Amino acid sequence: MKFLVSLFTLLFISILFAHAQPPPPPGEGVPIDGGATLLIASGVAYGIKKFRDYTLKDDK
Repeated sequence: MKFLVSLFTLLFISILFAHAQPPPPPGEGVPIDGGATLLIASGVAYGIKKFRDYTLKDDK
């Protein structure tokens, strides 16, 4: 029981020291590169595959 109380106390106190990152300066956007591009490309490829599978299933 003492362990849980001390653990919760430590967790609640650690919130006081947590700080968020400052916002970016005005005019700077979030770069979309690498990961986002790959996710979009894989989503398009998956959609094309599902569409082809759907149209081929109708032909049989």
